Formats: sequence, C-alpha cells, structure tokens
Amino acid sequence: MNKKILTSLCLLLPLTACVHYQTKNAVVNSKQVPKFSQICIQQNDQVDPSKEYLNIINNRFIENGIKTEIYQQQKPKQCKYSLTYNIQQKWDVTPFISQADLYLFDDGLQVHTTRFKVNSTFELDKWSGAKSKLEKLVDDIIQK
Repeated sequence: MNKKILTSLCLLLPLTACVHYQTKNAVVNSKQVPKFSQICIQQNDQVDPSKEYLNIINNRFIENGIKTEIYQQQKPKQCKYSLTYNIQQKWDVTPFISQADLYLFDDGLQVHTTRFKVNSTFELDKWSGAKSKLEKLVDDIIQK
C-alpha cells in the first residue's frame, strides 16, 4: 500500500511545480531596483474594472511606507517612478489569475519587470488569491 502512495506522489510532484515567478531588471550596469519613497500607479480599467488588483498593489506599497498616487491617463509630472500592470485571468471551475506583470518606470524609462505565470492547468496553487500573488510581485519591486 505504501508503495502505491509513494508512486502516486512521485507522479504528481512535477505537476505542482508549475507556477513561475520571474523578475527582469532592465537597469543598465545595476543589479538593484532604484530605491524610492513615492510611486505613481496607472489605473488599468481594461483588466481591473473593479479596482481589486489596483487596491492590492496600492495597499502593499503603502504598508511598506511608500507613498502612492493613482492616475488614469497621463502620468503626473511630479512622478519620477511609476508603475503599470497587466493581469490575465482564465477559468477552470472558477476564475483565477493566470499571469500578472508589473512594470516599473523611472522618468518614463522601464527599469524593472516582475511576472507571475501559471504554466500548467494542473497547478494546484493557481486558485490562490490575487492578494498573495500580487503582493509577492510588489515585494519583488521594493526588494522586500
């Protein structure tokens, strides 16, 4: 009996390792994201009409002592650092975030990207909440 359980677990283990977090630092000659105390976040109504994702991202910055300003179209001139996001959902019994990307800009120049992506329909963690997925991405940007 134990041999059957062990064999089953060995077969299922590769299926659970299908969530992928990736970070790309585009800053030339630097391995660190710039430190900042204020960031402006562009509202993305196309992927987030309820503003659920925007609120999660915004609150995570605030929890870490970073002031935020939300804007819709044009980035305010006083904003040196800005953030945009793109989130894709899929359905599998219920909706879940299949991919989320956060893009950090320094005076309009993209300097950092961080991504969450579900790579398999068999991923057991794909239904975890938006909060845990997005907070990890924000933490990556602020290097927490």
